Amino acid sequence: MTGIGFSEIITYSFISPESADTLNADETSDLRRFTGLMNPLSKDQSVLRTSLLPGVMATVAHNRLNGEKDLRLFEWGKVFKNRKGDPQPLEQNMLVGAITGRAQQRTWYSNRRDVDFYDIKGCFEALLTGLGVDSARFERKNGFPGYDAESSCGVYASKTCIGQMGKASSSMKAAYDIEEDDVFIFEMNVAELLPFIPTEKRFRPFPRFPAVYRDISLVVDQRVESGRIVEFIQETGKDLLESVHIFDIYEGDQIGECEKAIAFRISYRSDKGTLDGDTVNRLYERMIRKVCNETGGRLREG
Repeated sequence: MTGIGFSEIITYSFISPESADTLNADETSDLRRFTGLMNPLSKDQSVLRTSLLPGVMATVAHNRLNGEKDLRLFEWGKVFKNRKGDPQPLEQNMLVGAITGRAQQRTWYSNRRDVDFYDIKGCFEALLTGLGVDSARFERKNGFPGYDAESSCGVYASKTCIGQMGKASSSMKAAYDIEEDDVFIFEMNVAELLPFIPTEKRFRPFPRFPAVYRDISLVVDQRVESGRIVEFIQETGKDLLESVHIFDIYEGDQIGECEKAIAFRISYRSDKGTLDGDTVNRLYERMIRKVCNETGGRLREG
C-alpha cells in the first residue's frame, strides 16, 4: 500500500454503536453485531468495531479540518463481530483504503483532476497485481453499507467476495461533515483473499515469436459491462490470446441514445510459432459472433 502512495493510519478499536447508523446499515447487518465493553470510558468507545470504515472516515474528516485534502490513507486491522453463545467475538483481519482530493494538480502541461471511481479501482488492481492475484473480477452490486449505490461494486476471486469498493455515500459523508469533495473507499477481507495468493512465483520466458494485433469497436447497450465482453473474448481466444485492452469508449449522436461503443485492442501470440493471418482471422470472427450473440451488440462501422 505504501508502494502505491498510501499512508498508514491506526485508529481505535473501541467505537460508538452509532457507527452502524453512519454507515446506514440495516437492522440485520453484521455491522450491528457489536461486542460491548464491561467498563467503557464513554459511549463513543463502548463497543468493539465491526468495520474499519468509521475510523478511516473520521481520519479523513480530521485531516480536512487541518487543511489536508489530498489524501491516500489505509489501515490494516481487526474487526470484531459478536457470536451468540460465545463470549469471544469473531475476529477478522481487514484492509481499508480511502482517497480524496486531487489525482493530479494543475501544471503548465496538464489540468487539475480530482480522484474518481477509476482511481480507487486502479489502486485495488495494483494491490492485487502486487500480490499475484490475477483472477479477480469487479461486478456491479448494490447494498454495501456506506457506499453509493450507483458507484460501487463487489470484488470477486472465483465465486468468493474478497472485498468491495466505490464512492462513499452522501449520508456517510454528511455524518462526518465531508460534503464538498467525493471520497472513494475500498475494503478487503484478508482471510477470504489469502487462498488466492500464489505460494510460488514462476518465471515466464520472453516471447520468441511476434504478436498479431487486432482492433475492434463494438456497439452495445449501456448496461452491458465491459468486463463481460472481455470474458467472452478470452473464452474464444483461449491459449492464443495474449491480452485485451480497452482504449476508447464513445457515447454520443453517432450511435443510439442508450448505447455505447467500446474499442478493444487484442493481442494474439503463440509460443510455438508465428501466427498466420488466416488463424487469427478465424479467431477474430468467432470472437465477434460470440460477443454479438451474448450481448446483442454489433460492430461499429467506420
